[in-house]
Amino acid sequence: MVMLTRAKLDYCPGGEIFTYLRRAGHFDEATARFYVAEMVLVLEFLHEHQGIAYRDMKPENMLIDAEGHLKLVDFGFAKKLMQRHGVAVDWWSLGILLFEFLVGQPPFWDNQPIKIYEKIVEGKIKYPSSVPPDAKAIISGLCTVNPSQRLGYIQQGELNGAELVKAHPFFKSIDWHALYHRKEKGPIIPKLKGVTDSSNFNDYDAPSTQNSIYSRDMQQKYDHEFKDF
Repeated sequence: MVMLTRAKLDYCPGGEIFTYLRRAGHFDEATARFYVAEMVLVLEFLHEHQGIAYRDMKPENMLIDAEGHLKLVDFGFAKKLMQRHGVAVDWWSLGILLFEFLVGQPPFWDNQPIKIYEKIVEGKIKYPSSVPPDAKAIISGLCTVNPSQRLGYIQQGELNGAELVKAHPFFKSIDWHALYHRKEKGPIIPKLKGVTDSSNFNDYDAPSTQNSIYSRDMQQKYDHEFKDF
């Protein structure tokens, strides 16, 4: 775990991006590209400048501020990196996130957790016809099962992992300098009644105390498959 000092977080009145995704069903390509691009910048900062692997990327952990930009929260699973190999898990998660933004659900899904594990290990993604070719290509690169071949982890010449992701054709319309400096507002602008409006946050039921059992047999069969994720 990462021991983080207490710091101020700007109030994000837009709530979770998960809420907007659930309402819309899925995002159009431009919206998905914008928010995944912002996450690329977040990962680049965490990996290259802070030495941290986030390890819990999901729409529920991404808040939208008043100008439609993302802020990442909940670092409970974050890990301080002693060596760079640990960042591969975040690039995998970024590919899952992009698929979920475009399609409305994760690529590896089943009612039975064991089936989800099997699908992840197999690593075959079925793309709806609505997913554009460049999006398919970058998702496939990010969700490569072998971490040593995964986009974001691999390096090429003087380009590090994040720079290779940013150079992918899927992001050809992104002005990375402008995005970093928040030159434009995001595609989702929350409706607010005032600076303290919290109406965009959902109310959640208390979490269930009944969790699926991860048995010893499952641990012995599958744990080694996820050691580098």
